[in-house]
Amino acid sequence: MDVFHDDSDFKYFLWLLKRFKDENKLQIFHWVLMSNHFHLSIIINAPDKLSKCIGILQQSYVQYHHRKWNSAGRLWQGRFKSQAIQKERYLYECGRYVERNPMRAGIVDYPWDYKWSSCSVYVHNKPDSITTLDPAYESFGKDITERANAYKNWLMKGEDTIFNNMDAPVGDKDFIHRLMLKSGRRLLRKRGRPPKVR
Repeated sequence: MDVFHDDSDFKYFLWLLKRFKDENKLQIFHWVLMSNHFHLSIIINAPDKLSKCIGILQQSYVQYHHRKWNSAGRLWQGRFKSQAIQKERYLYECGRYVERNPMRAGIVDYPWDYKWSSCSVYVHNKPDSITTLDPAYESFGKDITERANAYKNWLMKGEDTIFNNMDAPVGDKDFIHRLMLKSGRRLLRKRGRPPKVR
């Protein structure tokens, strides 16, 4: 079910997202709003507060939607999914996954043609009030033009399969081990064929 029906809906959610970012001192590196869901690539200083923060963001939009569209009931399906990512190695890869969403959905031919994402910040040099530049962006070239062109090429290369299983964290063995120690529980393995028993 669509949750964003027109430009004013997208704009209102972005206004909420800006407020959400400022109040919680977040860094949002990549984002996309689709008609029925959204993706954020963020750093939050207090990860244990993430569920509450996202809940407030979603509930604020629900109230707006019900008022505007005379709707009722739940708008978002189920609990949101969050995935721990090793920043140094995979943050920019996550950005590609996020910004390619509209292209994968067949809405646009190129990610930078989609209006409601952070892609314009990187490709068209159009800063917004939400996006913090990904630290890896500097490595794409020595000036803005070179970076934008290299970023375009990079967006169109490679597959996003590393983020297909949003239940599993993404990182090297040390990163996964640190998460396990911190959480005190075994983390889900990536989905796949079970190992052969010999």
